[in-house]
Amino acid sequence: MSNSLHDYLEQMTLAELVELDTACERVRLDREKGGQSELASFLVNASESNRSSMLLELVRTELEFRLSAGESPNVEEYTTRYPECAETLPRVFAEQCRDFSASKTHNVAALAPKSPQEDGELLVGTELGHYRVAKIIGQGGMGLVLEARDTKLDRDVAIKLPSLNSLSEIGAKERFVREAKIAAAVRHENIVTIYGVDESNVRPFLVMERIEGCSLEHYVRTSGPLSSQVVMEIGYQLASGLAAAHRFGLVHHDIKPSNVLVESGREHHEEDGSSHPTSQLRVKLTDFGLARKIIPTLHSSESSNDPEGVSELIGTPLYMSPEQAKGLPTDASSDLFSLGSLLYFLCTGRHAFASDSMEGVLDRVKEARANRLGTLCPDAQKTLIDLIERLMEKSPSNRPASAEIVCRELRRMRNEGLHQQTRWNNSRLTHRTGVVLLTLFMLGTIATIAIVPTILSEIWTRTGRSSLDRATPMNERKSEVAQPITQWITPSKVLFEDGDSDGSNPTLTEDGLRLFFVSHKRGPGKIFEAVRNSVESPFGVPSAVAIKLPIDEAEGREVEEARVFGLGTPCISKDGLILYFYAFGPGGKGRSDLWQIQRATLQSDWGPMQNLGDTVNTNRWEYAPNVSSDGLTIHWFQVGPEDIDDANIWMATRSNVSEPFGDAVQLPSKVNTATNEQHPCLSNGGRRLYFDRGTPEPRLWQVDRNDPSSEYGESIRVPLPLIWSDLNAYAPTVAMDGKLLMFTSNRVPGKQGFETGVLWQSWTTSVNTTEPK
Repeated sequence: MSNSLHDYLEQMTLAELVELDTACERVRLDREKGGQSELASFLVNASESNRSSMLLELVRTELEFRLSAGESPNVEEYTTRYPECAETLPRVFAEQCRDFSASKTHNVAALAPKSPQEDGELLVGTELGHYRVAKIIGQGGMGLVLEARDTKLDRDVAIKLPSLNSLSEIGAKERFVREAKIAAAVRHENIVTIYGVDESNVRPFLVMERIEGCSLEHYVRTSGPLSSQVVMEIGYQLASGLAAAHRFGLVHHDIKPSNVLVESGREHHEEDGSSHPTSQLRVKLTDFGLARKIIPTLHSSESSNDPEGVSELIGTPLYMSPEQAKGLPTDASSDLFSLGSLLYFLCTGRHAFASDSMEGVLDRVKEARANRLGTLCPDAQKTLIDLIERLMEKSPSNRPASAEIVCRELRRMRNEGLHQQTRWNNSRLTHRTGVVLLTLFMLGTIATIAIVPTILSEIWTRTGRSSLDRATPMNERKSEVAQPITQWITPSKVLFEDGDSDGSNPTLTEDGLRLFFVSHKRGPGKIFEAVRNSVESPFGVPSAVAIKLPIDEAEGREVEEARVFGLGTPCISKDGLILYFYAFGPGGKGRSDLWQIQRATLQSDWGPMQNLGDTVNTNRWEYAPNVSSDGLTIHWFQVGPEDIDDANIWMATRSNVSEPFGDAVQLPSKVNTATNEQHPCLSNGGRRLYFDRGTPEPRLWQVDRNDPSSEYGESIRVPLPLIWSDLNAYAPTVAMDGKLLMFTSNRVPGKQGFETGVLWQSWTTSVNTTEPK
């Protein structure tokens, strides 16, 4: 495989890579069926800048077929057909003919070791490029998975090495590289990250993140069938990852438990002392090696002559969809069927379409219905059973319309299950406590009464106390026990259409569809705006907010841009028409001041910067303004000129939005402590304040009050899932009436992440606030 192919692919966008991969498959299928369609007709949306490079790859594909068929094409034919590529075509033609001749002389399949295991054993202790192979960690018919050390970046990685047999077909290496680069563009918390594709001794390989843990197949085999709550959690994470892949136009085609990795260290002990999966479980989907571009499927026919279809039988029979088993073209709905079969396995511990032979499995997948889940798992949640059975419908049109819809349904079911479990635990606690107290009363002995505190403590420990309570120091626990806990789901990265999740200090409009943030990577000293069509969709590519500089009162005109430096920590109003932020520059009261800009409509230009006035701004450092939804209350944090680690939260109010804010008041010790308190965010009708606390690794905290005129109560940690207990998290913002939480974290111990932060979001169905204690 020539370096020129790598050069072509490096220059292409994801959309162009997907189109190129699809076009190459269509050319191959067209030629196999005797078609003679012009190559350029297979490129529909190619950009002018890369069209000639894509056309050259189609020439490669056609040459592969013609040389394999025994033809003797000549370069003059191709330079005549494609004069726009005449300069490069001779080199491409020579490379392809050379590779074909080499493959005939040295058949790579014939040189292959007896087994993939032997192949891998030969590589252990050697180096593939700059990767030192340590051991074999998996193998299959298509190749090996190796553990290796990246000697350049000094990190452990996993390497997927295709077998020599799988590369014996002309063009297989090129297809492997194309598909690898497409899969690498899909970044999601529940998909194994692909770092890139490399090559050693003319053999390409895939470099991926190394996951410590085991496969979901092994997990279920050792743990047995899983509870409905855990199945919903795993299903939600997998559906979320699939939704991300489908948005990029990729179908996985091989969803099965062995292609799902369970990260280690995601368990805790339950009441009976055993270790069971919990909502802290983290799973990641791997092996997009069989992925293909989504191509329209002809569901109404058992066979198809559609040259655009991919009719190869790919996937694992036990989990493949009926359309896969019939060799029909597939789309995203095929992955949903496989997901349903996987969830069936998690619930029952058995395969839905097991048979004594592969032919029997395929026949059952095509025609037979699986045994009813309700019969096999009478304790399973009915809504979960209904969803799994809809996913496993034989006709794609009867399945859920998208992975995003499945994701929403599972999230709702899971959250409802959490609330039901909380109510059951509380009821059980009350019942057990009553029984114990009644027993103690009847015994009526001083010795027995003396052990009441110990018994009650043990009851509390063993009756559903949340993992968050167990991870919380005792001096923080008093107010938490008395307050209802909001259940936030495991956060996931905020997605943008350009693939990046970098950024910090997010702020959202109330509908959750318009995001403002800062990003050191995208442009230091700028505020960015991004919009999405729905809360399940990724945000569009962010654009920098065009901020008009303030008017210099002495000169009567805008100040020079060079005299304004540094701005950030944005806060957008509920309707998206007023943007608050901090900035340095003339017209201010101190080192950094709080400012605002306004616009008439969401499509209008922003007006000039306006200082919020000397009741808010001082000769100290003011940051992170946050204005309530009614515009009458503002919170921010202030840093002293001598100690940047002495940050405290302040607030001010006003009676009318046309008036300036009144005198600033520092919040009391229930909020401000000896450590840093920063980035306040007011929510829930002005009754809950979110903020971050701690240096150098901040955590998210919250504090409630009865109403906007009341004092704040005791502060507690924001109850994120247990995995986030030891991870930094800061700059919170909420939307959708308190049901959507977004914040910043780089998940790196020891520092915040102002230059390396990533945006995260989580959801809840509960927005309880409590009376202060």
